[in-house]
Amino acid sequence: MSRSLSSRGIAEALPPATIYRDKCRIVGRVRYNLTMTQPDPILPASEAREVRNVRLTFDGDEVLCVEGQTLAAAFLATGRRAWRFTSRRGEPRGVFCGMGICFDCLVEVDGRPNVRACLTPAAEGMRVETQHGAGSWEAPA
Repeated sequence: MSRSLSSRGIAEALPPATIYRDKCRIVGRVRYNLTMTQPDPILPASEAREVRNVRLTFDGDEVLCVEGQTLAAAFLATGRRAWRFTSRRGEPRGVFCGMGICFDCLVEVDGRPNVRACLTPAAEGMRVETQHGAGSWEAPA
């Protein structure tokens, strides 16, 4: 049974055991505070203002992303879901584990194959290409 938010309000769409009061969520007898009581330890507000955008190219298309953001995150943010094709069947692959274990997100960066997009931070002027199969090294001319 699905409820439509357009015909009913959002309060009616919430589960009946959930009550929201004063930025708190009460589920049964447990109360969860939904407000931040401390600054974010990962990205403090002072650092959030110092974010710098960088440009890189992916298969000849320019991609604008945040410096230090992983290539996988930059590609997902631009709507790309696959950036490698398997060697046997040519099946598309993208990010799977997101932490460097599965090797599904391999790309070629500046002519170097087998670079994990989920671990590689974006940098200004990077030239990223879709990897086909196991990748190949091209000797500079």
